[in-house]
Amino acid sequence: MKELNREDFHIAKIRTHEYIGINEVLYKFYIQDLISKSLLYDDGIGMLGVSSLKMIEITEFGISFLNYIETAKVEDIR
Repeated sequence: MKELNREDFHIAKIRTHEYIGINEVLYKFYIQDLISKSLLYDDGIGMLGVSSLKMIEITEFGISFLNYIETAKVEDIR
């Protein structure tokens, strides 16, 4: 298995709520929930002309967490 790193993720890979097939309010809730868990962050905060939740990036912790999930055995998680 390939270990994930920051280059594997890009802003363009974050899909819209229409792509995922859920309503916008639920989509924003899920993104905010992942931000609150330090798995994602809003890189556009403070930039002129950029509204919130338009420049979402994955954190180093998020990458580490995904790598852990990818390689962990079910017994390790319990």
